[in-house]
Amino acid sequence: MVEPTGALHVVPVNELFFSTTDDKGVIDLSNSVFTRMSRYSREQLNGAPHNIIRHPDMPGAAFKVMWDTLQAGEPFAAYVRNMAADGSEYRVFATITPLPSGGYLSVRSKPCDEQLYSTASDIYAVVRKAEREALATGKNRRVAAELGVGVLVATLAGAGISAYEDFQNAALVSEVSLREAQTGGFPSRQGDDVLVPVLEQACSVYEQFSEWMTKQVVLSEMAENIAKTVTRVAEDMAFMAEVGQKFTFYGADRPELASLTMPLTVWVQMQGIVKGYMDSLSEKLGELTKNVSRTQFRIALSRLHIFMYGQFVAEILDSDVANHDEQFRALVMLGDVLKEDIVTLREQTRRTTAYMHAARDYVRQVAEAVAIPRQLLSLWETTASMTVTDSFGSELAATVAGAKARTSSSLRKLEQFGDSLEKTDELNTDYSQMESLLGDMCDIVNSHVGNA
Repeated sequence: MVEPTGALHVVPVNELFFSTTDDKGVIDLSNSVFTRMSRYSREQLNGAPHNIIRHPDMPGAAFKVMWDTLQAGEPFAAYVRNMAADGSEYRVFATITPLPSGGYLSVRSKPCDEQLYSTASDIYAVVRKAEREALATGKNRRVAAELGVGVLVATLAGAGISAYEDFQNAALVSEVSLREAQTGGFPSRQGDDVLVPVLEQACSVYEQFSEWMTKQVVLSEMAENIAKTVTRVAEDMAFMAEVGQKFTFYGADRPELASLTMPLTVWVQMQGIVKGYMDSLSEKLGELTKNVSRTQFRIALSRLHIFMYGQFVAEILDSDVANHDEQFRALVMLGDVLKEDIVTLREQTRRTTAYMHAARDYVRQVAEAVAIPRQLLSLWETTASMTVTDSFGSELAATVAGAKARTSSSLRKLEQFGDSLEKTDELNTDYSQMESLLGDMCDIVNSHVGNA
């Protein structure tokens, strides 16, 4: 049995490696980088359980969460410490994706976000300590891992992370972006080999994924800004209701102020209705933000997959292996994954569009609900300056006027965001062009399977 030596070897930032397993985690396909990083031969890896490279300091909870996620049909991403055949350690950022035909694809790269890697390492240390304490009391590994999941959730919450999904989504987007910035761009090769045009097509697909991510960043920033504005609107409207109520009490025994207290009373009475719309708007914005985060995760995953595809094509072109049957089989698998990525992203975009439209409708409903009270309040300041004569009333009227100005400003800002949501359809992507490129790319590879 291999024991850790404490030595560390680093994955080069310009290298990606992958492996596939069956549903039980038994290794099937992989590229040469995996054999080099793991320091096992291809023969040793083929048919071996993927946990052959598991480092003993990795918490079982991480793998419990991984399997729960994968068996729910969703991809998973995490920072992982692996152990090579010689006992040395190598650290990766790993993604694992369910394959359309069954089994799983894992793509690994060097961790580039040092802060996120450090956060994950600290959390793992806490969780692994709790698991070892459980094992020391006679608990088996399954029970210890389940206990570890509870510690993982609590430790994430203590770090200000509401759910592991939020962490993995942010980590993948960051890792893909940082890695791309540190590498020399998408692989390219020259020559008359049948795979050269495949590589060119793959580069075009990669560029479209990059453009798609830029659009999602715009949408994410918009959703975040709207959410902040909704919070400000709610606070301003509540303050307006509070000072309006004070002025209403002040004018209760002053019949001459009835024309001033009436619009304020209407405003206060409308707050329950408006709050319902605001709460629904906040809920829809939360759903929109969550879905945009998931879409960004999926686009980043797709970019990683297409980059892996390109690097593997370049690896095949650069190799002197006479028979490429297994490599072509792996290319077919990677192409199928990319096609499935597009299907998933189509659905993600459809949901995003639905949430955007719902948010826009609720912005309109808020504006319509306060339209009449706002019109009444527009007459308020002029009348107040001519009607209120004592110092206390004048001071209170000035406070109401200030609150009204604050509320009007924040509502206008919200309405502007509502208008901007009308234009978000232009953020959609041309799926047909991407699907056509992928189809051509995969057709070339598929036609040479068995003839390589």
